[in-house]
Amino acid sequence: MSKKTEGTPWKTPKSEFEYFCDRVRHWCSLFSLQDWEVYFQLTALSQDVATVQYDLEARQAQFSYNTHLDNKRSRRTIDADAFHEACELFLASLAVIAVRRTFDRDRMEGEIHRIIHVLQGLLLK
Repeated sequence: MSKKTEGTPWKTPKSEFEYFCDRVRHWCSLFSLQDWEVYFQLTALSQDVATVQYDLEARQAQFSYNTHLDNKRSRRTIDADAFHEACELFLASLAVIAVRRTFDRDRMEGEIHRIIHVLQGLLLK
Protein backbone atom coordinates (compact mmCIF):
# COMPACT_ATOMS: atom_id res chain seq x y z
CA MET A 1 0.00 0.00 0.00
CA SER A 2 1.27 3.41 -0.91
CA LYS A 3 1.38 5.67 2.16
CA LYS A 4 0.13 9.24 2.45
CA THR A 5 2.42 12.14 3.25
CA GLU A 6 1.66 15.07 5.55
CA GLY A 7 0.20 18.24 4.05
CA THR A 8 -2.95 20.19 3.30
CA PRO A 9 -6.00 18.01 2.46
CA TRP A 10 -6.64 17.84 -1.27
CA LYS A 11 -9.79 16.51 -2.92
CA THR A 12 -8.61 14.07 -5.55
CA PRO A 13 -9.56 15.24 -9.07
CA LYS A 14 -11.26 12.71 -11.33
CA SER A 15 -8.46 13.16 -13.87
CA GLU A 16 -5.90 12.01 -11.28
CA PHE A 17 -7.98 8.91 -10.51
CA GLU A 18 -8.38 8.14 -14.22
CA TYR A 19 -4.63 8.47 -14.75
CA PHE A 20 -4.04 6.09 -11.82
CA CYS A 21 -6.44 3.56 -13.40
CA ASP A 22 -4.72 3.87 -16.80
CA ARG A 23 -1.31 3.33 -15.23
CA VAL A 24 -2.49 0.31 -13.21
CA ARG A 25 -3.85 -1.22 -16.44
CA HIS A 26 -0.51 -0.49 -18.13
CA TRP A 27 1.53 -2.18 -15.40
CA CYS A 28 -0.87 -5.14 -15.19
CA SER A 29 -0.47 -5.64 -18.92
CA LEU A 30 3.34 -5.52 -18.67
CA PHE A 31 3.24 -8.00 -15.79
CA SER A 32 1.05 -10.39 -17.86
CA LEU A 33 -1.92 -10.06 -15.51
CA GLN A 34 -4.53 -9.94 -18.30
CA ASP A 35 -6.25 -13.02 -16.85
CA TRP A 36 -7.38 -10.92 -13.85
CA GLU A 37 -10.69 -9.06 -13.67
CA VAL A 38 -9.64 -5.63 -12.46
CA TYR A 39 -11.95 -3.10 -10.83
CA PHE A 40 -11.32 0.44 -9.59
CA GLN A 41 -12.87 2.68 -6.98
CA LEU A 42 -12.25 6.19 -5.74
CA THR A 43 -12.88 6.00 -2.01
CA ALA A 44 -11.80 7.38 1.36
CA LEU A 45 -8.77 5.50 2.66
CA SER A 46 -7.60 6.20 6.19
CA GLN A 47 -3.82 6.03 5.74
CA ASP A 48 -3.06 5.03 2.18
CA VAL A 49 -2.92 6.73 -1.17
CA ALA A 50 -3.91 3.51 -2.90
CA THR A 51 -4.57 -0.14 -2.11
CA VAL A 52 -5.31 -3.40 -3.88
CA GLN A 53 -7.40 -6.27 -2.58
CA TYR A 54 -7.60 -9.52 -4.48
CA ASP A 55 -9.17 -12.96 -4.65
CA LEU A 56 -6.50 -15.24 -6.05
CA GLU A 57 -8.82 -18.13 -6.93
CA ALA A 58 -11.42 -15.90 -8.64
CA ARG A 59 -8.62 -13.84 -10.28
CA GLN A 60 -10.35 -10.59 -9.29
CA ALA A 61 -8.66 -7.46 -8.00
CA GLN A 62 -10.05 -4.21 -6.59
CA PHE A 63 -7.74 -1.18 -6.81
CA SER A 64 -8.73 1.75 -4.60
CA TYR A 65 -7.48 5.32 -4.82
CA ASN A 66 -7.96 7.82 -2.01
CA THR A 67 -10.55 10.58 -2.42
CA HIS A 68 -8.68 12.95 -0.10
CA LEU A 69 -4.94 13.12 -0.52
CA ASP A 70 -2.63 15.46 1.35
CA ASN A 71 -1.59 17.35 -1.76
CA LYS A 72 -1.75 17.35 -5.54
CA ARG A 73 0.29 14.49 -6.96
CA SER A 74 2.50 14.61 -10.04
CA ARG A 75 1.96 12.12 -12.87
CA ARG A 76 5.29 10.50 -11.95
CA THR A 77 4.11 10.01 -8.36
CA ILE A 78 0.74 8.63 -9.48
CA ASP A 79 2.55 6.25 -11.83
CA ALA A 80 4.74 5.10 -8.92
CA ASP A 81 1.60 4.48 -6.83
CA ALA A 82 0.04 2.48 -9.69
CA PHE A 83 3.27 0.52 -10.17
CA HIS A 84 3.40 -0.28 -6.45
CA GLU A 85 -0.16 -1.61 -6.35
CA ALA A 86 0.26 -3.57 -9.61
CA CYS A 87 3.42 -5.15 -8.13
CA GLU A 88 1.40 -6.25 -5.11
CA LEU A 89 -1.01 -8.02 -7.45
CA PHE A 90 1.89 -9.45 -9.47
CA LEU A 91 3.32 -10.98 -6.28
CA ALA A 92 -0.07 -11.96 -4.80
CA SER A 93 0.37 -15.68 -5.34
CA LEU A 94 3.59 -15.71 -3.29
CA ALA A 95 1.92 -13.67 -0.55
CA VAL A 96 -0.99 -16.12 -0.39
CA ILE A 97 1.35 -19.11 -0.22
CA ALA A 98 3.24 -17.47 2.65
CA VAL A 99 0.12 -16.41 4.59
CA ARG A 100 -1.51 -19.82 4.23
CA ARG A 101 1.78 -21.44 5.08
CA THR A 102 1.31 -23.85 2.20
CA PHE A 103 4.95 -24.08 1.30
CA ASP A 104 4.54 -26.75 -1.34
CA ARG A 105 7.98 -26.69 -2.95
CA ASP A 106 6.65 -27.34 -6.48
CA ARG A 107 4.01 -24.61 -6.21
CA MET A 108 6.50 -22.11 -4.81
CA GLU A 109 9.06 -22.87 -7.52
CA GLY A 110 6.34 -22.60 -10.16
CA GLU A 111 5.40 -19.14 -8.93
CA ILE A 112 9.02 -18.03 -8.75
CA HIS A 113 9.59 -19.18 -12.33
CA ARG A 114 6.39 -17.46 -13.52
CA ILE A 115 7.73 -14.21 -12.09
CA ILE A 116 11.17 -14.76 -13.59
CA HIS A 117 9.70 -15.38 -17.06
CA VAL A 118 7.69 -12.16 -16.93
CA LEU A 119 10.73 -10.20 -15.75
CA GLN A 120 12.88 -11.75 -18.47
CA GLY A 121 10.36 -10.63 -21.08
CA LEU A 122 10.40 -7.10 -19.68
CA LEU A 123 14.07 -6.62 -18.98
CA LEU A 124 15.81 -8.66 -21.66
CA LYS A 125 14.02 -7.33 -24.76
